[in-house]
Amino acid sequence: MFHLKVRPGYDCDIIVVGAGPAGASAAAHATRAGLKVVLIDQHKFPRDKVCGDFVSPLALVELRRLGVTANPEYRKSNIIHSAAVHVDGKTLITSLIPDVPGLPSHGVVAPRMALDAWILQAAVSAGTQLYEGYRVKDYHVDEDAVVVHAEQSGAARGAQRQWRARLLIGADGSSSIIARVMHGRGPLKKDRILAVRAYFTDQTVNQRIGNRVVDIQDRLPFVITYLRRILLFLLRTGKKCRQDTKSEHNVLFHNGLP
Repeated sequence: MFHLKVRPGYDCDIIVVGAGPAGASAAAHATRAGLKVVLIDQHKFPRDKVCGDFVSPLALVELRRLGVTANPEYRKSNIIHSAAVHVDGKTLITSLIPDVPGLPSHGVVAPRMALDAWILQAAVSAGTQLYEGYRVKDYHVDEDAVVVHAEQSGAARGAQRQWRARLLIGADGSSSIIARVMHGRGPLKKDRILAVRAYFTDQTVNQRIGNRVVDIQDRLPFVITYLRRILLFLLRTGKKCRQDTKSEHNVLFHNGLP
């Protein structure tokens, strides 16, 4: 554990940009360690995000540390003991969740709309100062601080705000403005990833290896083919496709830390 004292001229010890799972978790742990943390996100929560919604056994341990698993709504999540990959109606892979000492022998499926809100609530409950609806535009480094510049959206769209801190954590996704400013360029085009997600209701699933998902299996070939054609059309006509990845791109900047 380390301690930082907020000096005159600092708004906080740490600024975290991006309130998704990575940013909110970092904010929660730092706040619990006694640091003053400001957490900024361009969206207002709860907000949805394209994702597979699968929470691995290792991630479940982290959720337990954050206190999320005690949330009554979390306990309604679907427990997964096995997983499979189907493409065009064919089963490519089926596997049980590995039994690893010290980890749960299962995973969980939780929509990002709910999961991200639970983790964010853990940070806010710990004392993190949350600023929703602020899009970070830039940051610069002073002699003894890092200064983050943001613009508010919504009804107060265009209003400017800045914060000064000794540590900046960029957890604002694959198109991170923090990474863009730090490296002087945006993400490479070859690293672009397109994601598509669909939910099915009123379906039954047998989790034993070898058994198939009822009804969904026959619908997937059409859904995947149709979506594939849409994506190819967008790419070929040069239209901009929104990037959405499963992982957070974290960039750290620190100044004056012991």
